[in-house]
Amino acid sequence: MYAPMTSRQYVFQKIFIGFMFGCLSAASTAAICFKLSPAGAADILDVLYADWVYGGGGGGGGGGGKL
Repeated sequence: MYAPMTSRQYVFQKIFIGFMFGCLSAASTAAICFKLSPAGAADILDVLYADWVYGGGGGGGGGGGKL
């Protein structure tokens, strides 16, 4: 039997799920609007992954740090 969630856990879960599905929605909309091919989508994911892993210098994201 599971204990019910606290209000703090509930709010965190709602924010997390909303953020994840918001990102998924934005990515799928961009792929449709830009008419990305699977190869083009793989290239973009490769660039985003490299930025995340190696820390990327300017602008957004990049939380992984130097390996």
